[in-house]
Amino acid sequence: MRKIFFLLVTAAILWSCQDATIKPTFTIYGTVIDPFFEGMNVRLKDGSRVIETAIVENGTFTFTGKADEDVLRYVSLADNRVPILLEQGTIYVTFGDVITVSGTPINTTFHEFRLRRDELGPRAEWQELYDLTFAFVRDNIDNLFGAYVFRPAKFSLFGDRGLGLSIFSQVELVELADDRFINAAHVRWLAERAEDVRNVAIGSRFVDFTMDDPEGNRVSLSDFAGQGNYTLIVFWATWCGPCIREIPHYIELYAKYKNRGFEIVSVSSDDDSYHDVWVNSIRNLNMTWPQMRGRTDLYFIPWIPYNVLLDREDIIIARNLRGRALDNKLAELMP
Repeated sequence: MRKIFFLLVTAAILWSCQDATIKPTFTIYGTVIDPFFEGMNVRLKDGSRVIETAIVENGTFTFTGKADEDVLRYVSLADNRVPILLEQGTIYVTFGDVITVSGTPINTTFHEFRLRRDELGPRAEWQELYDLTFAFVRDNIDNLFGAYVFRPAKFSLFGDRGLGLSIFSQVELVELADDRFINAAHVRWLAERAEDVRNVAIGSRFVDFTMDDPEGNRVSLSDFAGQGNYTLIVFWATWCGPCIREIPHYIELYAKYKNRGFEIVSVSSDDDSYHDVWVNSIRNLNMTWPQMRGRTDLYFIPWIPYNVLLDREDIIIARNLRGRALDNKLAELMP
């Protein structure tokens, strides 16, 4: 009896040890609607590197492996591919008129977001797309799909198809994230410059910088801003067509508001080889307000033309006001 008991205990211990080594698995069960793809290869990829290959047979294919929610892969069929998180369970992928993914929680959440984004389309109101993206990243900041959608760009308020996040929203999200998210290569640079970004957000006092004026003198933004006026900092370049087209509007605004406590400071990003072109453009375009030339990323300008508006207390109160929005704002400030 004692021997049988010993054997049972030993078996239980061995089974327990064996069970501890069993890792959760994923299964990707795929369906291909178009018979054109019958017999073709489907690839499970890490970026461009092929991890595993399956064949479309009777309109289906399967991948199975160890689950790892820290691994993002792509399922690729011909020119079509879709990202998949290798979470435990069965993941269903259908290649049809659109690619759909369902089954496991995080994959389902991401692909519902993806389909909603595509449903809105590029003509949708940017704010709706923006809010959709921000909410998804905020709610999924603890998984790889949150980081996948985040994709910050150093000098772009909006990323691919206008669906990215402003650099200020990026910083807000980074401050909610854990170290794994922050230490991702495409996030780390932003985490390191988060304070710089906050310093030029709306509500912050302007950050000073020094550049050349048309006569080659070194001048600072504070020589013109911070003098008790509303100040519009205009970022432009002589080679930028949209910038040139906005100048007549600035001339009108300058004539209208200059004597009411309004200043414009133009900051050109032309390099040294354009110095003469820059000086001649200032004269020919009748730009009578202060001019500076040089490069700075202190204000995280995503594109040109672009502007930043300061109030009389030198606080940033608006960014990128264009056309009627700028007219309305100045009329409100200086009635």
